[in-house]
Amino acid sequence: MKTILVPIDFTEVSDHAFDMAIQMSKKAQSEILLLHIIEGPSSSAIHTMGVVDADPMESLFIKRMIESAEAKMAKKLEEASAQGASAKSKIRIGNEFVELTEQIAETKCDIVVMGTEGAEGFGEELVGSNAERVIRKSKVPVITLKTKCEDVNKLNKIAVATTFSEVSSEFIKHLMSLQEFLGAHLYFVKINTPSAFLSTKENKKAMEKFVSDYGFKNCSTEVYNDYSEEDGIVSFAEGIGADMIAMETHGRTGIAHLLLGSIAEDVANHAKRPVWTINVKKEKGVKES
Repeated sequence: MKTILVPIDFTEVSDHAFDMAIQMSKKAQSEILLLHIIEGPSSSAIHTMGVVDADPMESLFIKRMIESAEAKMAKKLEEASAQGASAKSKIRIGNEFVELTEQIAETKCDIVVMGTEGAEGFGEELVGSNAERVIRKSKVPVITLKTKCEDVNKLNKIAVATTFSEVSSEFIKHLMSLQEFLGAHLYFVKINTPSAFLSTKENKKAMEKFVSDYGFKNCSTEVYNDYSEEDGIVSFAEGIGADMIAMETHGRTGIAHLLLGSIAEDVANHAKRPVWTINVKKEKGVKES
């Protein structure tokens, strides 16, 4: 883990992400990249230095926003340095989601850590939170959190939800790296719902084969019954006192996302504990357990 990207808007939840990134950076001896995005006004063409072609007043407004952000960023960099972490900053102008996904690719970061307040009701159904959208598009693992992580070294219990039938090799690789980094025990869970019911015996057999085939250590398997996968994952994690939830998502977009949704995005939107996700596309050579 060389680079940790942290989107920051100077709110409390983004400060929680920054604090967690500092702890991770010190543990992994990696660098933090703080990214602040200034939403561009109207549809004007904006240069990277904050000059707006169409309206001088907009240009002045953007310039002042950049100056304010630079001052706040400088304080964050001082804070990171005081705690023994290496950090640098970047300010971009434009659409928050577009700029963030572009920076994830451009900077070749290894992980994104971001705070989220989630989205509820009609807003959730319409667009979801920015965090959900990043989870859907990011090519690297994303950790989302709503509250402060007091101690990364105490993230020892990870609830891992998957199908145990078709699992991406990318998910396995990154999950093993996460487990090694945190020194955590993995609690693999199969959420048994009325619409996709299997007996405990059948589920346990598939899970034990999965663990054996991939060579997981320091782990256990559980079957948890609930009416929906999202509710089951959140309830299971609360029941065992998990420190984190880990999931894969297939990054559906467009009509497929509207019709099928994403369990991982919903969990990240509603869970109280940090949620680690990795976006995996359907790939050749998927190993079946």
